[in-house]
Amino acid sequence: MEPGYKKFALRPQFIKGITHAELTYESVYGKIAIAWRCEGGKITVDATIPANTTAELTLPEQTETLTLGSGSYRYEYATETSLEIDRYSLETPLRVIMEHPVAQAIFRQYAPEFLGNPMLEYVKDEPITALLAYGESMRPLFEQVLTAMNQADKR
Repeated sequence: MEPGYKKFALRPQFIKGITHAELTYESVYGKIAIAWRCEGGKITVDATIPANTTAELTLPEQTETLTLGSGSYRYEYATETSLEIDRYSLETPLRVIMEHPVAQAIFRQYAPEFLGNPMLEYVKDEPITALLAYGESMRPLFEQVLTAMNQADKR
């Protein structure tokens, strides 16, 4: 915002799949540092502002901009945001799903004929989205299976 980073802006941005990040920069006034973490229902932001400089910090999910003088700062607050990406999705190959014990149990309960279908051998390496191209009727069941698999793997 001003030459030599006498005044600068810090605006951490969230990206799905990245739960934390940090950056340091050696300015002519000293080290500028910003680190953020979004995990476990909490956002934490740490900032270091060198002597004789000013930073404008906009915290993630906040609207107001804070003006900070030199020093170290920490902000923590609750959030409902989750940046984690589920391990299993509609892009997961059928083989991976069929090998998962949770999926097997659900299929046995709700679609036992599915597990014994000999045609599955020909599409086992295809993602679920490719199978749904032939008909959407199984989508709710696959979504239930994927949700259960992701929950089971987080335990």
